[in-house]
Amino acid sequence: MQTVSAAYWLSKLDRNLLIINQKQATGELTIRSGTSQWRLCFFLGQLFYAIGENHRVRRWQRALKRHCPNWVVETDQLVSSELWECQLLHQGMAQGHLCATQVKAVVLETTQEVLFSMTRQASLSGYWQPRQYRKLQVAFYLSLCPLEVKQLIKQSQRFYEKWLEMGIGNIDPDLAPVLKPSPCELHQCSVDTFLNLTALFTGRYTLWDIALKMKQPLTRVGRLLHHFCQQGVVELQAVSDITPPFVCHLSDENIAKNQFAIACIDDSPLMGRFLKEILPPAGYRLLYVEDPIQGIGILAKYKPDLILLDLVMPDTDGYNVCNFLRHSSTFRKTPIIMLTSWDNTINRVRAKLAGVNDFLPKPFEAEQLLELIKKHLPAERQESP
Repeated sequence: MQTVSAAYWLSKLDRNLLIINQKQATGELTIRSGTSQWRLCFFLGQLFYAIGENHRVRRWQRALKRHCPNWVVETDQLVSSELWECQLLHQGMAQGHLCATQVKAVVLETTQEVLFSMTRQASLSGYWQPRQYRKLQVAFYLSLCPLEVKQLIKQSQRFYEKWLEMGIGNIDPDLAPVLKPSPCELHQCSVDTFLNLTALFTGRYTLWDIALKMKQPLTRVGRLLHHFCQQGVVELQAVSDITPPFVCHLSDENIAKNQFAIACIDDSPLMGRFLKEILPPAGYRLLYVEDPIQGIGILAKYKPDLILLDLVMPDTDGYNVCNFLRHSSTFRKTPIIMLTSWDNTINRVRAKLAGVNDFLPKPFEAEQLLELIKKHLPAERQESP
């Protein structure tokens, strides 16, 4: 596995695509640079999906929000976690929720973003591994032919050249900008700019995420960020990926059904891992939901006995989610505990008005959470007749 410059490797990739296509090979081309890794998946010689292990789920969700904004993803029929994105796209097509144009747009966007990430590297190495996708239904006519991939490679290279020409080559779009404490330079901004910065530069959204939210080209967001970095207003930090949709399930389906099920609606994977260390050992079933909009269907299916609800989330907030749940007969009396680092009188009052039963400030200890749960749940769970 020889390591060469990214430019040389990508030019070599162009030739390798033709060889793979001529042989009608099925398998994966794995590319590496340091600790970063990408996978190009081929079926009968044609690329059908590209994966970047870093921020794989963020990339997927951005493509869906852009091209399939009204599609509610259902993960119940996933046969495995292997290439779950392709399984879900095929399922959306089969059920009539997506058209071929939408699916092709998702594949094109994710592939181009992966190729751009590869283009930014100083050096690359790769190897071919034959694979048999036995459980995966690949829509052949939605795959990308070598000419389409070649065009995407050229577009990625031109985009990176523009990135360098703008003087923002040191900006990694996979990093998340965060405002520095009380930067005095912010007072020179307009009110609208200040509000946008405080809402988006929180350390939770990458440049790719922010560009989508602002509906602006990535280059424009990169230039804006570069300006504020030079002024010392913001700094960049690494941010973890979000939880894949197929892990939003009960932590152990084999646990006795007389145990309480507790749901948590929180967009932070760290919170999910934290709760997994606390609740199952304490005898509770955990249902973790990251996307509050798509997660409503999951809650309706499992009907948890108690809900932990984050206050601040993308696209909505805990007040709206709680208000929605309280208007449902299923969750009208379900105990809801709000979790937030924004602990003040106003938020507590608003939470009560929305129907929240209790309020737990972040960060909290395991004992504090378990004590609140015991406060709102009976000693034993009564089986439904």
